[in-house]
Amino acid sequence: MSQSARALFASLMALVFAAVMGCIPASAIAAPPTATTEAAIAVSYEQATLKGTVNPEGSATSYYFEYGKTEAYGTKIPVSPESVGSGTSNVAVRQTVTGLGQSTKYHFRVVAEGEATIKGEDLTFTTAGFNFEFGEEGSGNGQLKQPNLGIATDSEGNIWVADTENNRVEKFNSKGEYLSQFGKEGTGNGEFKAPKGLAIDSSDNIWVVDSGNNRVQKFNSKGEYLLKCGEEGSGEGQFKSPLGIALDSGGKPFVVDSGNNRVQKFNISCKYLAQVGKEGVGNGEFKSPTGIAIDPTGRMWVTDTGNNRVERFSVSTLNYTSQFGEEGSGDGQFNAPTGITSDFQERLWVVDSGNDRAQKFSATMAHLGDYLDQFGEEGTGAGQLANPTGIVALDTQRVLIVDSGNSRVEDWTVKAEPPTVSAGATNIKANSATLNATINPEALETVYWFEYGKTEAYGIKVPITPESIGSGLSSVQVGQSATGLSEGTTYHFRVAAESEAGVTYGIDRTFKTLKFPKATTEAATAIASTQATLNATVNPEGSETSYYFEYGTTEAYGTKIPLSPTSVGSGTSNVPVSQTPTGLSKSTEYHFRVVAESVAGIAKGTDKTFTTEP
Repeated sequence: MSQSARALFASLMALVFAAVMGCIPASAIAAPPTATTEAAIAVSYEQATLKGTVNPEGSATSYYFEYGKTEAYGTKIPVSPESVGSGTSNVAVRQTVTGLGQSTKYHFRVVAEGEATIKGEDLTFTTAGFNFEFGEEGSGNGQLKQPNLGIATDSEGNIWVADTENNRVEKFNSKGEYLSQFGKEGTGNGEFKAPKGLAIDSSDNIWVVDSGNNRVQKFNSKGEYLLKCGEEGSGEGQFKSPLGIALDSGGKPFVVDSGNNRVQKFNISCKYLAQVGKEGVGNGEFKSPTGIAIDPTGRMWVTDTGNNRVERFSVSTLNYTSQFGEEGSGDGQFNAPTGITSDFQERLWVVDSGNDRAQKFSATMAHLGDYLDQFGEEGTGAGQLANPTGIVALDTQRVLIVDSGNSRVEDWTVKAEPPTVSAGATNIKANSATLNATINPEALETVYWFEYGKTEAYGIKVPITPESIGSGLSSVQVGQSATGLSEGTTYHFRVAAESEAGVTYGIDRTFKTLKFPKATTEAATAIASTQATLNATVNPEGSETSYYFEYGTTEAYGTKIPLSPTSVGSGTSNVPVSQTPTGLSKSTEYHFRVVAESVAGIAKGTDKTFTTEP
């Protein structure tokens, strides 16, 4: 039996015993609250949001979270427990804790205090930050000497590193443990002179930029030589100090020909196809470019190192499309950017080599180059960097960076980005509206809801239980109906989307409900044996409105005139209307009323009667 279950059982037995002994009436026995710890979200380098639900079960209840590095916890938030009322429904609670240590595992649980103190289940989370390093300066197995730029992973999660000054490529497992190597110094097939860029295709073939030999070589997964392309020069298919390499979705290599200030495209047999770029500072021009990445959407990104920027091109056409970055040390600025990679959320990580850090940027057109995050600082200690060069994004929130100056590779966990949202209201009527939103889950399982009300405090949530929209990387259209609204009233609303990366609240938006048209039935006139004139006034109240009369010998009516409702415009004043039904029966009482219709809704006038002449 869990600690919470034992506490609940003990509390109930104590209350029952007291009731049996006559201390309290049995009817006064109240159930203790329930406390459920939920997974933490928005876990970053030094903070996280703790979540839970508490059900007061009818008694005044308060809550708090306990957290710490062990199950002894040691820290409480909030310091003074907060009330969740005395209802009988689950109440969502959350608190954001700050000042945490990076790359640290924390335990936490929610605690509810009411008729008894109930403690939720212990859960854990680990903050983002530096995880571990592998490699050290040397030429032995697993050692590195000034590795430069080249790092990639294969289908089994193994890590391949271009060990530049040792003229070889080394293979490590996902924990950074040495497995094997291939290559040696030389100019022959399978030999290297300062290997740098590295890419792995879908068949686990390894493409290596043999920079000092001005060529690219291809190897199988065992490190056995397959083919090569390139030679020194400035013609098509020739190289001058090539550096970075990336493969498109079809496995075709794109090589950064740095000394010639261009990018060259080859087929899978290493035959030259096309190129882009020349020396300069204009759009699509380069000054000693270094790194290259091709994202899943077919965008090619090149670090234009000497111009301290990143340029974007189309993979299919090689046309220049955009750029971001400038020289400096502030957020979003560069000092000799080198490696670049696209992560699982299609954000870009750029190695800012001269500033000894990696920076993260948005890659969408609407927010291209918006700075998002960074890690690293100058030094030789854990999590510090010295002239880093290469970078590769692995699975969710994990990045490897080549710490060239320290002859090692560092493994980092980085924070993820929460969902992106936008919203608007449609189908606005007098007492209802449809709330719409566009949400991108950003590759993480995401739920959403709307909040609305007459003020920015909102107060109403729909749906009550947040709905899932999956974990894709494309925008999802969602909508919910807000009902029970007051006519002619301004409402505030916003969308909220939550994933493990956090909660994103859309900006506050407003809409104003329409007013129902006013329909006033008036006395019938010109009453004869077989006909009469029905009269009324209709006020459109600002919305395009039409009207008709219903009439018949009972309040069920049964007949409509005119058959197609007639417009009375969209003004805000009373409009007199009338219709004359014929073919009535003599000496008969008839019921009638006017009906007005607009987008806001339907208004029906009061029932009135008249009696035809004999």
